[in-house]
Amino acid sequence: MLVSGAASQTPVAVVAGRHTVTANGDVQHSTAQSKFGASSIRFDGTGDYLTIPNSSDWDFGTGDFTIEFWARLDNASVRQYYMSNGDVPSGTKSLAFKNQENRRFKYLPSTTGSSYDLEGYGGGPDSTINNTWQHYAFVRYGTSWKPYVDGTLGYSNRTSSSALYTSPNQLTIGAIEYTSGFSELMTGYMDEIRISDNARYTSNFTPPTSAFTVDGNTKLLIHSDTTNGSTTFVGEGHT
Repeated sequence: MLVSGAASQTPVAVVAGRHTVTANGDVQHSTAQSKFGASSIRFDGTGDYLTIPNSSDWDFGTGDFTIEFWARLDNASVRQYYMSNGDVPSGTKSLAFKNQENRRFKYLPSTTGSSYDLEGYGGGPDSTINNTWQHYAFVRYGTSWKPYVDGTLGYSNRTSSSALYTSPNQLTIGAIEYTSGFSELMTGYMDEIRISDNARYTSNFTPPTSAFTVDGNTKLLIHSDTTNGSTTFVGEGHT
């Protein structure tokens, strides 16, 4: 079931620079691959990641939310992070998503800050495919915490009424940050990275067939429809 949300049909004020997105290393837009539009975001695995300052926009507490993105990995047999809130200082974990070395999507929410106590998998072994665009979504809907891979409900789901831990850390895309630095960097492409404050999907769905637009539930949206080599990234959202 796709939850469209009344706000998606209501005009909203879009803030193109609601969140500052900083490019690190030589992460850039690349026309070598694209999901929608002319380009996608290229991470080469050697110092490439995006950072976004911590924001109350994703302090969801016990509320519903959706985090989703398209990704295309060069080598799905390597452990690498798509997105995380990091753990700096230690004990401030909140939420992370990574590709496990057995080629499967893993989600890592924390309600304590000290451990990823609700971690699970969004697909069985070998469900992540090399050099293939795949859609990943993680949804909290009431007490249900659900992962989806290409619109199909994941391998393991969790149930908890606890609040997602509110982390003071910046958001990192393409790596995870520890006190020792950034680690397990991604090698591949990403596109259409979106964070929403509602449950956009509650059962199996057809993955999006076009680029997202900002609606009343959009907290962060990063597109990549631009020129090759550009290092300008815009974090859109609603007011």
